[in-house]
This record gives sequence, structure tokens and C-alpha cells, in this order.
Amino acid sequence: MNALIIFGLLFGLMLTGMPISISLGLTVLTFLFGFTNTDVQTVALKLFTGIEKFEIMAIPFFILAGNFLT
Repeated sequence: MNALIIFGLLFGLMLTGMPISISLGLTVLTFLFGFTNTDVQTVALKLFTGIEKFEIMAIPFFILAGNFLT
């Protein structure tokens, strides 16, 4: 039942014309805060510790380099 709610919300948000990245983010946050007992602090801590990884920083730098070259 949870999967049906998640996919329904995701496709509903995308059908309204919302970008895919924002639709995915809102779907995940809605599921986390609506159907689980996680705290806001836990979600924020996981987000910030995930950003600190060196390998993930290559993605925005490649996009930045592409913008500089064009």
C-alpha cells in the first residue's frame, strides 16, 4: 500500500508540471514525515553528512566546468 501511495504522489506531482527533481524530493519528504517516525534533525544530519563525501562533489564541479567552457 505504501508503494502505491508513493508512486501515486510522484506521478501526481509530475503531471502538474513540477520538475522531476522537486517531485522526487517532495515525495521522499512526504513519505518520511508522514509514514515514519523520523525526526527533522535526523533527516538534516543525513543530508549534510552525505554532502561531505568527496566523490559526490565531482558532479557539481563537472557541471560548473561545462558552464565555464560554454
